[in-house]
Amino acid sequence: MTACCENEASRISPVTDEEREKVKAFFKDGRLIQSPAKLAKRHICYRIILERFESGRRYSEKEVNAIIEEVYDDYCEVRRHFVDFGWMERDNGVYWLNNRLFIKKEV
Repeated sequence: MTACCENEASRISPVTDEEREKVKAFFKDGRLIQSPAKLAKRHICYRIILERFESGRRYSEKEVNAIIEEVYDDYCEVRRHFVDFGWMERDNGVYWLNNRLFIKKEV
């Protein structure tokens, strides 16, 4: 894992309604139609996609691709982002959420 992902600033919180509003122009009929140029907005869009993955579950690369592709055609870009930013970990073609980074949603 890279150092950027180990500090508190890299923690991933649940996507808020306010954040969803900021990126709604990038979605149409539940699909991401364009990846935002600005990293902050791209992070929001990709966190929305990340919500489709279950904590504690292991996924094959094919499964990860299929889940992402339901929302965005360039699944390679999104999968790479998930791993590069430490949101997902992988080993021998198996992927899982990096639960150390997620802030639990308060009920």
